[in-house]
Amino acid sequence: MESETLIHMLSTHLGSLGVEDVIEPEMVRPVVVQTRERRILKDLEEEMQATKDALKGDARLPELLYKMGNLHLKEGSLGQAILLYGQSLDMDPDRANVWIQMGITYYIAKQYTDAIKCLNNALSIDPDNSRALTFKGLAELEQGQFEAGKDDFEHAIRVNPKNCRGYLGIGLYFKKKGNLQGALQWMSKARSVGEPTVTLFQEMARIHIEQGELDKAASILNDALKLDSEHPYALASLGDIHVLKKEYDRAVYYYDKAVSIKFDDPALWIKKGDTHRQMRSYDLALNAYEKALHADPERVDAWVRSGQISLILKEHAIAMEYFNTALALDPTNAEVAHQRGLVYYSQERLDEALADFDMAFSSEPDNPNHLYFRAMILEKQQKLSEAKRTWQVASELYREMGDDLKAAESAARAKRL
Repeated sequence: MESETLIHMLSTHLGSLGVEDVIEPEMVRPVVVQTRERRILKDLEEEMQATKDALKGDARLPELLYKMGNLHLKEGSLGQAILLYGQSLDMDPDRANVWIQMGITYYIAKQYTDAIKCLNNALSIDPDNSRALTFKGLAELEQGQFEAGKDDFEHAIRVNPKNCRGYLGIGLYFKKKGNLQGALQWMSKARSVGEPTVTLFQEMARIHIEQGELDKAASILNDALKLDSEHPYALASLGDIHVLKKEYDRAVYYYDKAVSIKFDDPALWIKKGDTHRQMRSYDLALNAYEKALHADPERVDAWVRSGQISLILKEHAIAMEYFNTALALDPTNAEVAHQRGLVYYSQERLDEALADFDMAFSSEPDNPNHLYFRAMILEKQQKLSEAKRTWQVASELYREMGDDLKAAESAARAKRL
């Protein structure tokens, strides 16, 4: 295809899809089914990448690359968005808006150091950019740079007194500092000064949940859903409230809505699985954990939970496969080692069980439960003096953690030996 034709078609199809100039984090979610228009644009993008050297002289290309990046970001393809923003900046490094959007993408991806670098580049071009200052402050909070973050939020608000996210940022600063009332005051200001975001309502709701004010939190989340009825995390937060109320059917209703929208987030699937587990719907729980693993095969907690459910279903061999995979991903995970040790113990594979409980205790030396089972195994193996010492240490640790019943039991077992 001729370069001029390709550029024209890319511009036309991007226009047809209505790609926004600015993408906020609340707008990001995966696409379930691509439209015909989007599939055509995908083919055009592949052709653009294959021939980009021939297109480099076209002054329209940096903007097209930026718009393509925005489209990928909105669809949740963070890596591809970053690639396209980078290509745009290679051609024109003085575009502050591209640096900002790239920084926000890194922020969403929890790559805070890279986010700050990009946003600093934007601020070197436009020192008073309120949006860049705000997201830089948010990234700094995540890195524990609380005062730097607060300074950036205050600067952002001076530049734009209606910067709702800037006020939210100061609220989050106070929350990080443990001042929940101060946090709520600033978040209430955010709600009054500009157009509120779903994120603002979510953060306010989290504080009310933390304070046990569940009905107030639910009311705020319903306000969030008036802004965006399909926001997956607002829906999931309502599910969380129903879990706390032990209204598990209602919780599943909201988690089902959340995963139907954000199906690539393993944390949402795990919430759904945990709720089914509470309801003793073990097959549904296992299915949800497997969906979490499909979204992220390296999600250790989903492997562990799958193993635990398999044990409940008495599928010990399958449980062992789940635990083996979890330990391969995280060899020092005490919880996984303990769980696998329990399986070995139930199978009378005592040496292997002992090795796992030893591994668990070496990773978590303040947890006497690992020693409890270690001592049980040593007794079975007739290693009585070693078992006695283990019971004694376990008793001391149980006493330190305030479990007097287990402490007394362990001490009695030691005395019996």
